Amino acid sequence: MASRPAQAAPASPPVRSQYHHFIPRFILRGFADSIQPPAGPATVRAGGKAKPKRKDAKLNMINLRDGSLFQRPLSREYGLVDMYRDAQYPRQHDIEERLAQLETAVGRILQKAKTTFSKPGSVLTLARAERDTLRRFLFLMKYRNMGFYGRYNHESIDEYSADDKEKMRAYMLEKGFKSPRDVWFANLRAFLDLTMDVEGRWRTELQARAYPDDVELLKLHIDHKYLAFCRPRSTSDEFLMTQNVYSIFEGPMSEIVDVATGKTKRGLWDEWHSFAPITPGLIVVLRSNLLPDGLHGDNNSVRKAAYDALRSVHSDPEKARSILEDLPAERCRNSYSKVQSGRLTLNSDSTGLSAKDESYFKSFPLSSRHVNTINSFLLEEGVSTTALTYRTRTAAAKAVKHYLEDTDNDLKIIYGPQDPRLKYLATLEQALQNLGATAATVSHGRSLPGVEPYLRAYRCSGARIVGTKVCKAISEGCPELMDIYRTLTTDHTAQAFAWEVEQACKLLYIFVETELILSRAKASKERKDRFRTWRDDSIMSSSTQRVWLFLKVLRNLCDLVSGDLTKQVEALELKGPEDSVAEGK
Repeated sequence: MASRPAQAAPASPPVRSQYHHFIPRFILRGFADSIQPPAGPATVRAGGKAKPKRKDAKLNMINLRDGSLFQRPLSREYGLVDMYRDAQYPRQHDIEERLAQLETAVGRILQKAKTTFSKPGSVLTLARAERDTLRRFLFLMKYRNMGFYGRYNHESIDEYSADDKEKMRAYMLEKGFKSPRDVWFANLRAFLDLTMDVEGRWRTELQARAYPDDVELLKLHIDHKYLAFCRPRSTSDEFLMTQNVYSIFEGPMSEIVDVATGKTKRGLWDEWHSFAPITPGLIVVLRSNLLPDGLHGDNNSVRKAAYDALRSVHSDPEKARSILEDLPAERCRNSYSKVQSGRLTLNSDSTGLSAKDESYFKSFPLSSRHVNTINSFLLEEGVSTTALTYRTRTAAAKAVKHYLEDTDNDLKIIYGPQDPRLKYLATLEQALQNLGATAATVSHGRSLPGVEPYLRAYRCSGARIVGTKVCKAISEGCPELMDIYRTLTTDHTAQAFAWEVEQACKLLYIFVETELILSRAKASKERKDRFRTWRDDSIMSSSTQRVWLFLKVLRNLCDLVSGDLTKQVEALELKGPEDSVAEGK
């Protein structure tokens, strides 16, 4: 009897696309317009029963491209189609499902906060697990946002453009990731799975499960800031919602100018405050531990010393102060400690931290000045986004007008006539007119240093002349050194080698010039050494092959014994200890 032909396995149904929010609906509902259209007509379900159609609340929005006002259903804003979809995972929408579970838990916590703070003077009690869940959620709101999505959303490391590219390449090779996007997905799962034990073991355990640099960001978020709930004192003030709001911070940032392109990029920065609006009338502020906290006293010498030390490494230490240093917010109290004589001490019956600990939060009323300042930071960073949300026109007009006319804060810096912020400010002026008000915009011009003088000086510098000689000698006469170079990079083309040579020479030019400036500067030895440490760390964070070339050119340009940093040594010395390091010896 003939055997029955094997039947093909049924094909798996295709996975449907989904709209993934990077700001959850339960938060967006708090920003919805108080006047909403009626729900749509009821639909008839199987069995003949009518099911009322759920109302899709509308958001009031400002188009940041033309200044127009419009309304959009919150179900289709602050998200992207398949943003967290992992095609390599058995359940492709697994991350979105896990985020939804976390949002449900946090939604209950924040609803309890809104209910509690609706009664003046009430105190919100959160168990340790609730507080830790909220802190983890606020970090994930930063990490799942458009900034990190744009950084990681690439098919290969070659498309990745962040300044940790070589470190990311090495991490991917070690862990077997095929794309930066896969790293992001794995990190998201690790952060979602995290249980913050009282003993703090999670800090070490997480280091093995996620990209170490991003783990450090989480630890900074948890260990170096405290949570404070704040609300506007005046009913005419409201907090705005921008697309990148959970990534915005208040703090100094000393920009670095690339002398080759004239473009600026982020250099040193400190986060004194981060912002997490919950509703137009309630915001969670994450405040640096180095700022007054209402518990340890404003004259705490250790805190002040650390604060001043961080400010001192910026290009303008005085401007590196927190604009919101006088924010009337305090660290929450808890069940296991008390404040005594301006010092925080454990209760006499305390046996240490435990899972049963409770935290007690107040809601701090903010003046119009503080609310306007926070909104100004949100508007300042709106230049890189396309829309923002407001609840009422009068509050939105007040916030935009203050931002445009403000002269107190170092915002609205314009770098020349082509700066995109000029168009952005004009767009906000148009939006303000559409809101029924006008403003006399105040901006601050600032010029980038001229690039061509730097380039002329670099082209004829000893760093470039000697660097070219050294690298030509390596490429033409030292095949064993070229073999070492090829182990340090995946791009073995002549063009890539020439590019790395040029960048190594520029690093050396910066090294020599800054050393000459320091030799003439009147700053203290301590400040000079701090600058040297920052400079050397910046150089050593470059790609491995670039640092390898830099060290070779440095040895042949600088007579470190005599202190002459500008002349070539008598004979080229091509081999050095960096080769043994590169070979793993």
